[in-house]
Amino acid sequence: MKIVAMVIALVLLTGSIAALAGEQDMFIGRVKNVSGHAVIERNGERIKVIPGIRMMAEDVIETGEDSSLGIIFKDNALLSMGENSRLSMTQFEFDPAMGHLSFVADIFKGTMTYLTGIIGKVNPEVVKFRTPTATIGIRGTHLAIKVEE
Repeated sequence: MKIVAMVIALVLLTGSIAALAGEQDMFIGRVKNVSGHAVIERNGERIKVIPGIRMMAEDVIETGEDSSLGIIFKDNALLSMGENSRLSMTQFEFDPAMGHLSFVADIFKGTMTYLTGIIGKVNPEVVKFRTPTATIGIRGTHLAIKVEE
């Protein structure tokens, strides 16, 4: 009976470690600050944004009226969003040792500023912001974008 219990405990522990590792792989950054009302859409849920909340790959971030927020990504890039903005973190990979680098965001509306991190400095061609009418590639270090509805 003790062996069965130990096997079950080991299986549960292994599953928990795998789940944490999977979540860590999806972790792309943290919200540094937020003013007003902002939400993250993740897996069909709407989560209120608070300072320190972890950003995950494929999150959609939305700010309300008179709201703003700032995000620090794993590669030390900085993204600030103004009021009534909506952005999807479509793709983010930061594994310099393996050469896996990418940053792709879809901007649906609003205003944003972006300050390049390690990804943009090492391989600027893989940093892209897509809007309904254009794709913006990063060739410098700082960018401001406004997308109207």
